[in-house]
Amino acid sequence: MTETKVTCPMCWFDIPFDDEARARTFYSEVFGFEWESMGKEMPYFGLKGSYAPQPEAGNMGGGMLPRMHPEHGPLIYFSVPSLEEWHPKIEQYGGQVIQPNVHVGEMGSFSICLDSEGNGIAIWQGSK
Repeated sequence: MTETKVTCPMCWFDIPFDDEARARTFYSEVFGFEWESMGKEMPYFGLKGSYAPQPEAGNMGGGMLPRMHPEHGPLIYFSVPSLEEWHPKIEQYGGQVIQPNVHVGEMGSFSICLDSEGNGIAIWQGSK
């Protein structure tokens, strides 16, 4: 396994909501976020201008989506050079890979995992 250091590993976040208008108002008023819809076919709102985060430059993006189940909480995505290299590392240190290799069109792929404490996290590999 190649040892690769990730400069700015946090690259994206997802925040679930129960009330879209309330959540958008909260994050807009408290943090100054501007949201834009990903389209009618996808009930997802991204931070305006953040669809191409660049972790190597310290840029992070994120969005909001409807809560899918009662335990659905915020999810932080960590940028990694290779999902396949990081899956064994996660398991070696007490985590679990729950949903591997979910493809997001031309943008890249992610895996949903649990950390050693049972917290949901995701790892992201952008397209090369």
